[in-house]
Amino acid sequence: GQRKEREALAEKQAALEKQKKARDALAAKQAEIDALVAEQARIEEEAIKKLEQEEAKRRETKRAMEQQTAAIKQRMTELEEARRETVAIKIQSRWRAYKAVQVFEMQRRLARQQ
Repeated sequence: GQRKEREALAEKQAALEKQKKARDALAAKQAEIDALVAEQARIEEEAIKKLEQEEAKRRETKRAMEQQTAAIKQRMTELEEARRETVAIKIQSRWRAYKAVQVFEMQRRLARQQ
């Protein structure tokens, strides 16, 4: 009877060993999976960070370009205003010259009449 008990005990021990090995293998696989999941999360975070940086850079570039465009428009407006002023001054000086000539002509005529 003792031999049978020993055999049963040995079988039980072997079954427990087998179960422990299976559990250990399962735990090892789970650890591998956890490591892979953590690595994937890290990669995704990096990718998101990179995308956010690129988006920020794109926005900054767009803002800089808009500022440049506004500055160019401003200079164009100033140039147009300066051009108008120059034209107005030319017209005024020509008008004054014309008036001066008219006055001079009138004075000459008056002088001749006397």
